[in-house]
Amino acid sequence: MTKPRGELVDALLAEIGPPNGWQVRASVHPCQGTKFHSPVPLTTKQFDDPALTDVWLCPTCTSKLEIFIHIYDTDPVSLTWDVMREFGNQIRILGQKIVLQKKAS
Repeated sequence: MTKPRGELVDALLAEIGPPNGWQVRASVHPCQGTKFHSPVPLTTKQFDDPALTDVWLCPTCTSKLEIFIHIYDTDPVSLTWDVMREFGNQIRILGQKIVLQKKAS
């Protein structure tokens, strides 16, 4: 029986290691940027911000969080509901936490 594609890639990454800059396979630390991914991410890395501890994100969610933080920190009024929906619930929660903690300190 053939393994699912994700398991095959995961087995290869276990042997050779993840790409430069990516700390772990997503099977070890799943992405916390959204509840559902399609396709499922292969690698994640810990997001580096003092407001968050032990948050692991895939490349797409990392980009989304960085963009959300930039917009929310620069011009929060521009984040209409239609714009905020592009980021998803988890990214909005994480981004707001980072910006609010930054402004409080």
